[in-house]
Amino acid sequence: MTGINPTLTELATYPFVRLEEKRRELLAAGVDVIDFGKGDPNEPTDPMIRQALVDALPERAPYPLAAGLPELREAASRWCRTRFGVAVDPETELVPTYGSKEAIFSLAEVLDTSGRVVAFGEPAYPVYERGALFAGADVRTLPLVREHGFLPDLDALTDDIALLWVNYPHNPTGAPAPLDFYERLVECARELDFWIASDEAYTELWFDEPPVSALQAGDRSRMIVFQTLSKRSSMTGYRSGFVAAPPEIVSALKAYRPTVGTAPQEFVQRASVVAWNDERHVEETVVSRTYR
Repeated sequence: MTGINPTLTELATYPFVRLEEKRRELLAAGVDVIDFGKGDPNEPTDPMIRQALVDALPERAPYPLAAGLPELREAASRWCRTRFGVAVDPETELVPTYGSKEAIFSLAEVLDTSGRVVAFGEPAYPVYERGALFAGADVRTLPLVREHGFLPDLDALTDDIALLWVNYPHNPTGAPAPLDFYERLVECARELDFWIASDEAYTELWFDEPPVSALQAGDRSRMIVFQTLSKRSSMTGYRSGFVAAPPEIVSALKAYRPTVGTAPQEFVQRASVVAWNDERHVEETVVSRTYR
């Protein structure tokens, strides 16, 4: 008899599901809980973003296109130029995503990783591993230790790696990565023939100075960068982000994504245009986060 996918049955319950179940159990018992779960921001979503969503809500909402609205791609591209000084072609090097989680999960399916290694630092976001396992890849963890700035040992990389995940500023340590780390990482990727996936969900949360992006490396030909409005604009529930990558990867994502039907609703995309175009946000991020 056909059963359940063994990868699913072998995995433990998703960690944040367990944390949420425990949180609700404690709240029901009257315990005052400090939530270190999935990371919903405390700050409200900006009123102009909420109003943009309301204004864009139609009487009938059609299926959203996987390629995303041109206005959204252009706004995200403009933000990359303003924030990082990097030109990303909105037509060929950028695709909107349903937040970043689903795109992170599916990347190992889009790339040729079956039977090869997907590597990532430890501790890590669980989705890197889960996406790799469902794609039939092997996984390898790279220890991240304080003595090395919570950066992986690039000398330990091997030629059986198909995809390497990095996440800076790092969750949960908060450690940033310097630009020369990304430059050296690109050299390793060229030498050993692997892709770099940079999860940059936290680049807009900082204390003293804004972190760099993998997009700022001199050679972006191996870089696949994931951004999201979730933490940056307190929009976790909106599910809106983007992938910036070389044209061949963006082309593959545009071919893959209609099959699985993942794209932000058009009214969410229009609210996201307002969010990415918010030029006040960089200054406000510094002010609102320094007291934490």
